[in-house]
Amino acid sequence: SGSMGSNTVHARDCFAELVEVANGPCSLTVFESQAASLGEAFTTAAAMRAARLPPQGGTNITAGLETALETVLRREEAEAAPPRGGSTHHVLVLLSDGAHTVGPRPEQRLPALGQELRERAPA
Repeated sequence: SGSMGSNTVHARDCFAELVEVANGPCSLTVFESQAASLGEAFTTAAAMRAARLPPQGGTNITAGLETALETVLRREEAEAAPPRGGSTHHVLVLLSDGAHTVGPRPEQRLPALGQELRERAPA
């Protein structure tokens, strides 16, 4: 959101450090009034730090969650196809400095998102 200011850069850089300890590619989704994936295959901290951050506006937590979950589902579908057929442990970290201000309320949308995730990527 706009209130994050330069903290957005600090947050991205902190998450970039996690790329170095992950055992597979990492993605980065940012959200303000809308959400955007800045990349789905970061393998180094430097690559994630190089991602350009978009202008900031409101706080649409729901859009951020929806976009991040779509990334997870795409990765699951790609990994399920031969020759891989393996599975990855996905971790979603939500970081926001404030209240949801734009779009559908997350607590109203989360049950449906959870159901969709269970249907499309069963454990």
